[in-house]
Amino acid sequence: MLSDDAMTTLWTPPPQTTPGFGDVTFSPMTDGEASLSPRPPLVVDATQKQTAQMSEREEKLRKDRLRKKESKEKALAELDALKRTKDELEAQLAGLKQRKRKTSANHMSDESEWKKVALVERRRLHEAHAETQRLFDELVFEVDKGVLYRSLAWNMTRSQMLMDHRCDPFALHSLPANPADHAAALQRLGAHQQSKFTPDLVAKLPDSATGSPFSIVLDECSDAISFLEMFKYGFVKSDFRAVARCFFQMYAPHNAVRSNRTVTFWGDNMALAVYDDFRGQTTHMLYTLQIFDRHALWTYRNIVYHDAATGSEMAPSNVGGWFVFEDKSDGDGPKCAVRGYTQFYLHTPAAVASHEYTKAMNNSTQVNARMNDVLRQFGAVALN
Repeated sequence: MLSDDAMTTLWTPPPQTTPGFGDVTFSPMTDGEASLSPRPPLVVDATQKQTAQMSEREEKLRKDRLRKKESKEKALAELDALKRTKDELEAQLAGLKQRKRKTSANHMSDESEWKKVALVERRRLHEAHAETQRLFDELVFEVDKGVLYRSLAWNMTRSQMLMDHRCDPFALHSLPANPADHAAALQRLGAHQQSKFTPDLVAKLPDSATGSPFSIVLDECSDAISFLEMFKYGFVKSDFRAVARCFFQMYAPHNAVRSNRTVTFWGDNMALAVYDDFRGQTTHMLYTLQIFDRHALWTYRNIVYHDAATGSEMAPSNVGGWFVFEDKSDGDGPKCAVRGYTQFYLHTPAAVASHEYTKAMNNSTQVNARMNDVLRQFGAVALN
């Protein structure tokens, strides 16, 4: 016999029927109720999200692999470059070592060769100095012969020192002690020198490039040298004003600066240049320039006594020069004749006068060469 619980389990209630629909059977949940219940999350959305995450991760991995590949290629390229550089340096080092071995092997012979060359050049230098001294001694001998000939000749020179500090007033060869009075004194000294440009002086100017550039004048009362005359001639194809201005500016430049020279100007045509040489001696040179219609006159002289108050600082020489630039223009264009005359007195004992005046002539020859270089810039036709 079954219990009540078993009977309850075995018994199933009969299906319900809806009036008007016959015997149609419905489940406990109708279709209408099923349509109103919530749907579960779609599996498709989760799959798409997972796919996107995987794609992003793969893209990052791809970029990382590409970056590593590029870095590796760059490192390999740098390594190759370093290897090539190493090979080149090793080759250079091998060449240097080989050259050093050759140099070391020939060092003794090369050193001996250089010593031989140095000894040869030293001997040639000594020979050149000896030859220079020999030629200078010959010049001194010729000067002595000239002095002796002049002293024995009947036709003694009539030249006079135009600005002779040995007999002229002291003021004509000195500057005042007060610098404020220098301008007036220089005007006076320049005018005094220009006044010496007389027909007698013009007659001494050379007319051509022939003839000696030097002449020795002896003392009237002895056979000692009184002073030296120097002559200059040149003919150029340029305007005489330009040539004269060039000579003035060459010795009294406005812009050129030298450590041993100071130039002071009074106007455009007068300047005082003060030179300091390596021996500590100071030279005061006065330059003047006058330009006329058909010629120009350039003069230069040194101030023998600088301090008029004490008469100290006597210059070792007395120099006075006159240069005339004459207009020789014709139908072929401008032309200019340069004619110069200079008197040079050297304060030196008579026993060594020939030697010292020969040195002065050598120095004058060098100055003349520089003048010729300047004149060639103006189309030189004839130069002495």
